[in-house]
Amino acid sequence: WHGLPVPADQDGNPMDPVPPGASRTYTFTLPGGSAGTYWYHPHPHETTHEQVFRGLAGGLIVRPAADPLGAIAERVMMITDLRLDPANQIAANTAQDNLLGREGDHLLVNGLKQPVIAVQAGATERWRIINATNARYLRLALAGHSLQVISHGAGLIERPQTVSEILLAPAQRVELLVQASAVPNRSFALTAGPYTRGMMMSVSTAVDVLQLNTSLAGVAAPVMLPAAFAAVPELPVPVRTQTVSLGDAMGMGMGAAMGMSNQFQINGRSFDPARVDLVTRVGDTEDWLVANQGSMDHPFHIHGTQFQLVGSSRTDTTPGLGYRAWIDTINVRGGETVRLRVRQDMAGKRMFHCHILEHEDQGMMAVLNVQSS
Repeated sequence: WHGLPVPADQDGNPMDPVPPGASRTYTFTLPGGSAGTYWYHPHPHETTHEQVFRGLAGGLIVRPAADPLGAIAERVMMITDLRLDPANQIAANTAQDNLLGREGDHLLVNGLKQPVIAVQAGATERWRIINATNARYLRLALAGHSLQVISHGAGLIERPQTVSEILLAPAQRVELLVQASAVPNRSFALTAGPYTRGMMMSVSTAVDVLQLNTSLAGVAAPVMLPAAFAAVPELPVPVRTQTVSLGDAMGMGMGAAMGMSNQFQINGRSFDPARVDLVTRVGDTEDWLVANQGSMDHPFHIHGTQFQLVGSSRTDTTPGLGYRAWIDTINVRGGETVRLRVRQDMAGKRMFHCHILEHEDQGMMAVLNVQSS
């Protein structure tokens, strides 16, 4: 349950699988302030990547009791990708997929390839976008339009941020306000532009995600937005700092990289479900220094909570460093170090890992033990 603060025994992790032929009912009550755009997927170690690229994932919207943007038309866009073999069946991973992460040949929005959406000219809509791919980075831009970021998945930010494009790493979400062109009968493409993930053969090509068409029937009146949404609280001063190092195969030689063979590590070790890698206490605010010592990007995800990005050795981060936002996944580029401010409010064991799912399944995952205060 991405970003949702649920009890550890309801979270879903590799140590708690649902066996074939069995069933499991998950039960939890979300605390106030949990509204946002989330998603969910299974988490069995070594097969998460395949279960997700075959379709086992879904979006989950949590709505507030009172939404300052509740009158605005809304669309949920869950973006996945698909690769088919010559028989039009879902193709298995290749050795390159295992090394770099799988990117499909077809980019889909809610299961449709390049859908067309029609809006009244000048109309404002709220787009909730979920990157549910295994490894594809989405550098999104809407031709002829600017975009207003209002959330990075968990709760509204204080004020909309106007951008020309937004980068979504795997597992990240964003909420955008989009005011369609006031010119009737026009077509505009939402594109995913090229992005270099920092290793060989990593520049994806631009692809149209969907087409936005403005109608002939009049021009909608502009939507009046509040001057500011609710303030995003700042977490307290941290009581300790945890250090996390991400290491990938490109820094370890290519020999082991041709199969699923545990070449991706956290703090120099591959995932072991019987081992505790870090320990924290319920309610303690911590800074996590996450250093990517490899050569490719790694989207870093923590279970059971949201955190705030408070520092980076780069300036081009998503979310930007100039404002506070709640997130549960942050992209860490090769050579970059980020500082995350995080607090866990429920006891139990939690996972943290790279969200390129092939990397996670090959060992770039670890266990955090949250102890009772």
